[in-house]
Formats: sequence, structure tokens, C-alpha cells
Amino acid sequence: HVILDYFFYQDDTGNWHMNLLMKGVLNTIRLFLYTTAVAMPLALMLAFARVSKNKVISTVAMLYINFVRNVPVLVFLFVFYFFVSEQIFPKLGLSRDVFSNTGIGYILFGEPVVASNLVAGFICLGLFESVFFAEIIRGAIQSIPTGQTEASKALNLSKIQTMRLIVFPQAVRKCYPALAGQTIIVLKNTSIVSIVSIQDLMFSGVEIVVATRRIFEVWLTVGFLYFVMCYGLTVLFKKLESKANAHHH
Repeated sequence: HVILDYFFYQDDTGNWHMNLLMKGVLNTIRLFLYTTAVAMPLALMLAFARVSKNKVISTVAMLYINFVRNVPVLVFLFVFYFFVSEQIFPKLGLSRDVFSNTGIGYILFGEPVVASNLVAGFICLGLFESVFFAEIIRGAIQSIPTGQTEASKALNLSKIQTMRLIVFPQAVRKCYPALAGQTIIVLKNTSIVSIVSIQDLMFSGVEIVVATRRIFEVWLTVGFLYFVMCYGLTVLFKKLESKANAHHH
């Protein structure tokens, strides 16, 4: 009953409000969605850059990917989080005063006191996760037989048309399971940002442990909530894959 009270609570007027656990779940979902939204477009650009015939472009992309992949995620998070939140945001005028405590701003970013941290967090995670998505996509693109691109040249298709109509659709089907798995890893990796005081589910768990000393009850609950979210994604991706395969056949 102690843990359940941290999902919702009732004030003196009888109104119900979200408590720490539900706020943490919502912030974790926000982090996951925004991180994926940042990572996927950047991953596509990096993947296409890696397979580019231009040596400068491919080399720059390779260096960036190798740098991020070989730096521990916490080190990357510390360096880029504090760079973004302390150097970039002040110059852009992005502070807690910019965010709203009501309406669409509250739905998108939560309470203004944590919103700027949330934005910095998903930017950093998006930059980090993009390289893993990029390598999955690159591998799928390069796995397409070269005979298909040669056949497209015989049909007078441009390089862009060949990539858009022939190579990329097949690459997406090949890398879909790996992309789905990496997306679930993104959701689990959002727990890392709690170390820089972003109020996600993991951070809420720490606060509740400090307040209640119910260590096992809290972490079992937090673990179960992560399991529910990750398993829900697994089921969703399986259904989407089945529909895509049925449509393809």
C-alpha cells in the first residue's frame, strides 16, 4: 500500500493527482519518444554518409560513429549533457521560464522545473543512440546484392532512385528485427539519465527509496514497470512485422 500511494494521491479537496511513480513513467515515455525521434533521422543521414562514394563524407561519418561507440555512455552523457544544458541552452534563451505549466507544453515536456533537463537529456541520448541505428541500417544497405544496383543502371535509374526504390525498401525489411531490438534498448537506456537529475522512472525510484526505505518493494515495482513498457513494445513490433510481411507477400 505504501508503494501504491506513489502512483496517485488525493489532496484535501478530494482531487486525484499523479505522484512520483506516474510522473516518472510519463517522463520515461517522453524521453523514449523524443530520443527515438532525434536518433532515427540522424541515423539515416549517418548510414547514407557511411556508404557514400565521397571519401570525405564517409570518413567523417565513420569517425563520429567510432568515437561514440567507443566512449562509455555515462562519459558521453556527462560531456554532452553539461555542454548542451550549460553552454547551448543559455545562448538560445532556453530556460524553465520558456515552458508552460499547463496545456500542450505541459503534455509534451512535463513540469517546467524539469523540462529543460528533459530536453537536454533526449538530445544527448539521441546523439548517442543514433550511431547504433546507423550501423544497423548501413549493414542492411550493404547486404543488398550489387547485381540489383547494376540492373538499375541498365534501367537508367539515378542513384537516388536506386536507393529509394530498390535498395532501401529491401534494407528496411532486412534490418527491421535489429531496429526493433535497438529501439527497446533505447527505452531501457533512458534510465541512465537519472544520474544527471532528470526525473524519469529511475530517478523517482531513488526518491521513493530515500523517503520510505522500502528498497525491494520500490525496485521490484520499477523493474516491473520497465518490463511492462518493454514487453509492450516487443508485442507492438511483432505485430507490425507480421503485417509488413503479409503485405510484402
